[in-house]
Amino acid sequence: MLSSKGKQFLLFILAALLIYSCSESTEPDSSNFDLVPLAIGNQWKYKMTTYDSTGSVINQQSGTRTIDVDTVINGVTWYRYAYDFPGVWNTNKSDGYWQFLEADTFAFRNDTSWIEYKFPTRVGDVYGNPEYLKEVVSVSERISVPAGIFNTIHITQDATNNNNSLQVSLERYISPGIGLVRSLQIGKRYDGAKYVVWKSELESYSIK
Repeated sequence: MLSSKGKQFLLFILAALLIYSCSESTEPDSSNFDLVPLAIGNQWKYKMTTYDSTGSVINQQSGTRTIDVDTVINGVTWYRYAYDFPGVWNTNKSDGYWQFLEADTFAFRNDTSWIEYKFPTRVGDVYGNPEYLKEVVSVSERISVPAGIFNTIHITQDATNNNNSLQVSLERYISPGIGLVRSLQIGKRYDGAKYVVWKSELESYSIK
């Protein structure tokens, strides 16, 4: 049997674990990993499923995102995914995952960058384009996808301002150190009921 001191120590450990598990912060641990690991050759394979408004599957297919090149802009190393639009680059900074768009791409006249996902982050954080704000609704949502079970940050992005019934919101689930694990587009039927328009889930990955 445990001694009195042993029982006190065990209770202390259990209490510490409970406090840690209830924390709403995703402060990185001592390994200082990035939210989305970026290196040439990193690869994520996703299964995309599209649905009709009754929830029946319309189509399923798989696709791969691979980082194929990097570049240095103003002393910062940025990375590009193969087959993305040219001029779109990505990097991790101390406050999260950033994107950079070079001039003369699309309709932009000037180079511009923005924070795509805050990290570390907390429940209730709101940021991004005022027309399509992102909100962190959970920092510890455990989900299962074909690639496994992951503890994720759940971010919802409201899209009701675009008057498109097929795009009411975008839901993203990101596992720190792994990247995007699941994403959903939510639409709305004529009767107002919401449904999943498409779902993308991580099937496998290879990261350095």
